Amino acid sequence: MIKLKTIFARIVLLLSISGIIFMLLFTSLYFYTLLQEKQVYDASQEQFYNEVESLLDLNSESMRLAANDFTHSDGMVEFTRSRSTKWYNEHIIGAINSFKVDYICVYDTAFNIIGEASSLKILSRRFIPQAAVVALQKHHFSNFFLLTTEGLVEVSAASIHPTFDRYHNKTAPSGYMFLVRLWDQSFKTRLSKITSSRVNFQDLPEQNKAYDHSIVLVSKNLTDPLNKTVSHIVFSRAFNLNFRTSKYLLLILVLSFFLGLIVFIIYARLWVYLPLDLIKRILESENSDSIQKLQQSQGEFSYIGTLFEDYFRQRKNLELAKLKAEESDQLKSAFLSNIAHEIRTPMHGILGFADLLKTTSLSGEQMQEYISIIEKSSARMLNTITDLIDISRIESGQAVTDFSLVNIYAHSDSMFALFKPQADKKGLHLLVKNAADLEGCFLRTDRQKLDTIFTQLLKNAIKYTNKGVIEFGNNRNGGYIEFHVKDTGIGIEKDKQLSVFDRFTQADNSLSKHYEGAGLGLAITKAYVEMLGGTIRVESEPGKGSTFYFILPYNTAL
Repeated sequence: MIKLKTIFARIVLLLSISGIIFMLLFTSLYFYTLLQEKQVYDASQEQFYNEVESLLDLNSESMRLAANDFTHSDGMVEFTRSRSTKWYNEHIIGAINSFKVDYICVYDTAFNIIGEASSLKILSRRFIPQAAVVALQKHHFSNFFLLTTEGLVEVSAASIHPTFDRYHNKTAPSGYMFLVRLWDQSFKTRLSKITSSRVNFQDLPEQNKAYDHSIVLVSKNLTDPLNKTVSHIVFSRAFNLNFRTSKYLLLILVLSFFLGLIVFIIYARLWVYLPLDLIKRILESENSDSIQKLQQSQGEFSYIGTLFEDYFRQRKNLELAKLKAEESDQLKSAFLSNIAHEIRTPMHGILGFADLLKTTSLSGEQMQEYISIIEKSSARMLNTITDLIDISRIESGQAVTDFSLVNIYAHSDSMFALFKPQADKKGLHLLVKNAADLEGCFLRTDRQKLDTIFTQLLKNAIKYTNKGVIEFGNNRNGGYIEFHVKDTGIGIEKDKQLSVFDRFTQADNSLSKHYEGAGLGLAITKAYVEMLGGTIRVESEPGKGSTFYFILPYNTAL
């Protein structure tokens, strides 16, 4: 028999027993969920695989049947001998529409093309490899894939025999016929609609995604006449059963239980055990320290402490109220001081030089100088207000994206033209380094937010660089475009590189004495990059400069 001397120990024991029972229940539910998820996922994967297999076989079967029917024909045998133009025009060219293929060619037994026709989709000629023709001498039928100038094509071929030789095994071939169908975007779209999935062609096999139960995926090798893989067709379909959500809910449930258990034990100790112990000590020794501690307790214990010593309660409450007021005032002052400085400084410049413009004795050169200062101060204040509005819209969830196609090279040119005068004014050399393989390419993104991202990064680069080079550009990185802005400025300390993306933060608070800014630019930049589906990071070394990298998904489809 367990002997428990205190109420607190009994409470902990009861909670421990409840926790063990709960964990057994949770473990059973969790493993049952894993088992169900695997069974359903495996069944869906197998069903999807069979569906894709049947669809591809059915698609190829129509062309294989057409090749077979067309090549056991006395008329086709006669054509290989006579090479009649009339027969060619009536049958070969007409077969393009009849068989719904894009290219037909006929070889004689000496491997010379004697007939060739195509739809408008295929302009290439004589692209069937000789190895495919030679293979028909032995096998009489073949089906394979090729990469042509127009794209990926499926080829069905058969040797030519008389009508009575239906299976092409009684007579020697009179020639060879190839039917070609282009697997273009329209074909891929049709497959996507039929299978309710995403269809892609890839040069490399799809990476193993068996661990990702959010999709079911089938990848098929497409081979040439020599059985070498020329491409892969990949079908992927969302797997929307919410087993992952169920597991998350179970995990959240168990974490919530233990968190609640810990919180309960902590507060039971604070609200029950410690106040009772204090009351016992106060009754035994009338200790003033115990009276003060009791005043900080919750509920009825606080009232009991008031009965022991009302004076201690009043003094403690006044001290706590004073400390809280001072802390609140300091936080408010720090916030307002940062913003007020960025608004008041340019406002003083505007008002001061506007007043000087009233002086009638100013020369034209002085007036232009004062006007220029007013314009700069106005722009600085407008930038601060704009940054405050932008960060407010971001945090309130009112910022939205408007996607359009942006020419990558043209955008770099516009940014160069915009910031070249500012760089020249500080004696800095501005460079653009665009990736050669991105010329003429378009990026699907929000142009305005992309402009804001580059504007913030280039403004910072110019602001914190006194001499040297500022470089920006882009590069392809898999399915992403990686942009960069590099400078030779003051750099950022290693331990402060993460905090530069926080609000109202510069790499060093002392910099605010030398560089203007509310510290919102990089926070806005990070928020916009993430809204566009990307990430941003910085590499820097104090005294040598900084490089900001951000990547965006390379997607040109609207």
